[in-house]
Amino acid sequence: MWTTEGFTRRKVRKEEGIIAPHRSLIAVFLALTVWGCGSPPPPPPPVADEPTSDRPVLEGTEFEKVEIVAQTDQGETLWRIRADRGTGTLSEDNAQTDLRNVEATLYQKEEPAVVLIGSTGRADEKAGEIAVEGNVRARAVDGSASLSCDRIKWNRDARLLSAYGNVTGRLGTLSFDSADQVRARFDNKEGDVKGTSLMLVSAFVIGQGVTFRSPEVELDAKSLTARYADNRTRLVWEGSGTPFRAYWKAQDLTVTGSNFRITQSVRQEGGREVLALQSGVFSGNVSARWTPAGDTVTLTGLSEWTVTVQQQERRWNAAGKGAPIRFESKANNLKATGATLSSQGTLDARGGATAMAVEKLSLTNATVDLQLQDGPATLRNLNDFTFTQTSGAWQAVGTGNRLQIEYPAKEFVLQAAKATLKGVTGQNPGAYEWQTADLEGNVEAVVVVTQGDQKQRLRATAPSASLDRQAAILTLAGDLTLSGNLTLLGGGETTVTSPSIRVQFDPTLTEVVRIEMSTP
Repeated sequence: MWTTEGFTRRKVRKEEGIIAPHRSLIAVFLALTVWGCGSPPPPPPPVADEPTSDRPVLEGTEFEKVEIVAQTDQGETLWRIRADRGTGTLSEDNAQTDLRNVEATLYQKEEPAVVLIGSTGRADEKAGEIAVEGNVRARAVDGSASLSCDRIKWNRDARLLSAYGNVTGRLGTLSFDSADQVRARFDNKEGDVKGTSLMLVSAFVIGQGVTFRSPEVELDAKSLTARYADNRTRLVWEGSGTPFRAYWKAQDLTVTGSNFRITQSVRQEGGREVLALQSGVFSGNVSARWTPAGDTVTLTGLSEWTVTVQQQERRWNAAGKGAPIRFESKANNLKATGATLSSQGTLDARGGATAMAVEKLSLTNATVDLQLQDGPATLRNLNDFTFTQTSGAWQAVGTGNRLQIEYPAKEFVLQAAKATLKGVTGQNPGAYEWQTADLEGNVEAVVVVTQGDQKQRLRATAPSASLDRQAAILTLAGDLTLSGNLTLLGGGETTVTSPSIRVQFDPTLTEVVRIEMSTP
């Protein structure tokens, strides 16, 4: 572990061409003599064992073949720098050196951990910083990280590595290409005796081509801040893209957009970190796509979308808004638009994956297209719409000032303040099989049927109505009227009133077989 504990002001001594703070705080090895003009410099005056001055011992002096070693009072090596040339200032408690053709090695527990190479560099012992510029290359000795850039700086106290300009490389499974800036905070791995393996604590990347790849997760972004939380049991990502792309294999979930904040659980398995989605907050032209069993669900047009995954409970839920949102379930040809959306469901285990099955979908200001067994149906003018499906059954409930159900395949138009449709799934692949429709509030039904070669129209108004698809019966109740040119009504345009009317259709809903009316 890199540390500054034990650093205090120390006396400086000089002997045998080696300049070093007392107790090995810094050692500078000079392979050649100090540069001068003409004759060699005179021998240095003797230095007392206990100097009291803070003046530099050497200031603005140029060296060749420089090696600088920074150590703690206990003799633990912190960094070792080699350079072809250097200009430096050495004092009791500090060393500042400008270097050429630099190779700096950062140590952990007496073992090399990171190597930095570049054209020029500067080491500041008091600040605990090394900066390297020009054709910079950096690598972790254990192979877990490597990058190239224009400029890089290491801060020992913060354990922070900052790279700038055309940053290309990787930190573990996080990679980047020509990024503007990368900042990574490291720590030593727990249980690592030698300390040569670095553990990424947090990272910040801004630029093009920021990517993360693991067996569980993929991320492509323009900027990324990553940090661990709760003793490395959670990994939090925040960033942006044009657009970004995030993918989770377990849910086969892909999300794109402008901004993101993602939280994932972290567990150790087989010597590596395994990630699982916990939550995501996304904004800016968001789209999402996932594949429940036998289906493909897509969401587009979202200005905001939030998803939460509860792995232990095997549940998920999501909410969003847009102008408008577009939802599509491909398997059953369910399409919907709305201003706001909420959805929830189960995580169904499937071949090692946990598919996000949709159990409930709610929208406001909605229009919904359903594929029924007889053909497509459209629900319009919905203030609120909720669709649920569990255990082979489904239900759709809509409310509105004047919601409308259009069933063009059977030339039905139904209007009401509230409608409830119920049915079963799995009977007809690619369609929802509906069984009943219950209508409430200012119901109006307009039905066009065939009578021989003639088209005949039936119009009914009532406080409530129900349509039984299996029995092919439309029942109207309350203070109602029935009008039309049906032959069963006597031909011509006829209007009747009754407390209750039952209209019996043929099984295909294309012909009126019988009309039953109750008397007051």
